[in-house]
Amino acid sequence: LGSRARHSPSAPAAPQTSSLAMRAVLGRHAGALAPSPCSVQIRCKTAGKTRFNDLRRRANETHIDYLRQLTPPKAQRQVEVDPKLQRPWDEVRQVFSHPELMRQPREDRPLKSLRTVLSQRFSGVLGRLDMEPFGALEVVHGDLFATDAEAVILPMTPNLCPYRGLSLEAFDRGGPDLVQCAFDTAKAQFENRLEALAGKENRQDVLMAGDVIVVPARGLPEHTKKIIFVIMPWFWQGSPMDAAKRFRFCVKRGLAEAAGPKGFSSVAMPNIGCGIFGYEPRSSSQIILEECVEALLQIEAQSPSYVLKKITLVDIRNETAEQLQDSLTEISHRWLPEHRLTTAPQYWSHQTRRLLVLPAVSNFFLRRQAVKFKKNHDVKRKAKQDYEGNVKSRLWRPHRVAQPPPFLVKQQSGEAAAQEFQPKARPYYFRGVSHWLFPVRRSGFHALRRSSQGQWVGRIQKVRIGEHTRPRM
Repeated sequence: LGSRARHSPSAPAAPQTSSLAMRAVLGRHAGALAPSPCSVQIRCKTAGKTRFNDLRRRANETHIDYLRQLTPPKAQRQVEVDPKLQRPWDEVRQVFSHPELMRQPREDRPLKSLRTVLSQRFSGVLGRLDMEPFGALEVVHGDLFATDAEAVILPMTPNLCPYRGLSLEAFDRGGPDLVQCAFDTAKAQFENRLEALAGKENRQDVLMAGDVIVVPARGLPEHTKKIIFVIMPWFWQGSPMDAAKRFRFCVKRGLAEAAGPKGFSSVAMPNIGCGIFGYEPRSSSQIILEECVEALLQIEAQSPSYVLKKITLVDIRNETAEQLQDSLTEISHRWLPEHRLTTAPQYWSHQTRRLLVLPAVSNFFLRRQAVKFKKNHDVKRKAKQDYEGNVKSRLWRPHRVAQPPPFLVKQQSGEAAAQEFQPKARPYYFRGVSHWLFPVRRSGFHALRRSSQGQWVGRIQKVRIGEHTRPRM
């Protein structure tokens, strides 16, 4: 009908306003469906901000300060007691059957005296190492100022004004006379050094680490004649490696003064690196014991005197004394042949060794094989694939076998070593996980950690020397 009406001459013409209105409606719908340039620009800008925010958030989460602020990982679940093992009525029955457990002490019961509570108890001699005919080393848990020795080695600050520690206690015991004598001796040594180094550019106008000040003993027992003050360095004056070298130098200077031709037969000293100087007891104890052995044996002395016969290491803290005892045991394993350790396979292979007598003719073993095997000679074009497919799969490699650590015995007698000297067992890691992803909270100081007493102690780094390079007797 529409086509007929359109081609029919008698049909009226359609108005043009309807087609214009239809175009306007379609234009409005098309504009609503298609995005405008402004909306596209806003959407891209929002997506860019989100992307940069994600990058900034990821960078913050991977920062070390962010990891330090996290809560440390919880420990593994402890073993819980089954509640069925201790039932509630069993606890009630125990309370009523034994009323003395819940009975409070009487008010008129005398308590311990304050003198008994505050009095310190010492363990005495913890270990002794006899190195006859040179001398002996001894580790004692007790009071340094009550030790039977001719001289006492004490640490001292570079300004001769200790604010706490053994040096301050020695000044308190000696009084103003000891303080005046120490300052006069240091002044005399300082003036002699200035005269010797006059005109040189690199001279030091202060007391240096390792300087020794020998003064008469005042306020100490009668058998103690001299006090040897050693100027000690601070741990944080340099790297941990430098701290170890400076500490070893100071210990060597103090023992050299005591073991010299005008030295003493017996010397007592504490762990002079602990306390205000910041050295860790474990590593510093090992250095002290090594230098004590060298002072007794006079290894580096051009003209040895062998005056020093006994060195007593005394400390009032039980933990530090035990560290000295452990270092003494390790030194005994290194220097005394009867205390040296070796692995059980090496010991038994040495004990069961046999002598093989070889023939005089050199070509005795150069005979041809009686049985010959067929050999296929071909060119291997891919050596890597040939090794992985034909050699590596059939090759027995020791590192594939999870062998336990060797058992340590004494090198001469074959007796088993103590449990604390046996190597630790290799742990089994569940699903191959051996470490936590996030570290625990640590201090921000370089090579320092907080001890159980709340003090900052430094861990010195030393050069690890192999067993074959150590001196043997």
